[in-house]
Amino acid sequence: MGDTKQCPKCKETKSVEEFSKNRSKKDGLSYHCKSCVKKYYKDNREKRLEYAKQYRQENREKKRESDKQYQQENRERIAENKKQYRQENRERLLEYQKRHYQENREHYKQYRQENKERLLEYRKRYYQENKERILEHRKQYYEENKDYYAEISRRRHALKRSAIPDHLLNCEVERQRLVDIYALRRIISEATGVEHHVDHMWPLSKGGPHWSGNLQIIPAKKNVSKRDSVDEGLVAVIQSALDEDVERYKRHGKDGSIRY
Repeated sequence: MGDTKQCPKCKETKSVEEFSKNRSKKDGLSYHCKSCVKKYYKDNREKRLEYAKQYRQENREKKRESDKQYQQENRERIAENKKQYRQENRERLLEYQKRHYQENREHYKQYRQENKERLLEYRKRYYQENKERILEHRKQYYEENKDYYAEISRRRHALKRSAIPDHLLNCEVERQRLVDIYALRRIISEATGVEHHVDHMWPLSKGGPHWSGNLQIIPAKKNVSKRDSVDEGLVAVIQSALDEDVERYKRHGKDGSIRY
């Protein structure tokens, strides 16, 4: 049997593994067992939070100075820990940032308006101090998100023509569908060795909608030779499908997004 120790709180003799390490104690172990410590923290949570809040208020300047000194002495280690944490929790952090922005959009908008000049000056200074790193990051981001940028380019063109259906303007589901179509186009081009384009079956120049139901992936040569020709029967089919999509939105999409 391994080493044991008695906890003065619960009066039980337990394995030393049940006690936390504490160098300040003679035996190198905490005074109470982990279970008793955990129970104490749970039972006194509100009291400890109140005490911590009061301590911060009474020692604000002292703590601020202590934190500043610690950060200066451990800048590299802190930066490395933050980098590692972001890498290990990238998806969770992105999801949290997105959700927080959606829930506080008006607050962000008001803050930007009230601090417009200060933010502009900060961005300008930050860009000058980190120009090479920013340009390298932008280049890398573009290479990893070409499909997204391709969709943005076509979306901008469609907005100028007012070709995006009203019920899809702020629809994240539809936006992701479009990005996926451009991603599929890239995959097909790489797999076949033949350049492919995303084509509007009902051309925007002829009043067609920028909508996933109006897109097809075809070889680039065929798309160029097709120009803006369109079959009237196909137009009727696409318009009918779009009308059904609008009705589906009216029935289910009350918050600005489509639910299928």
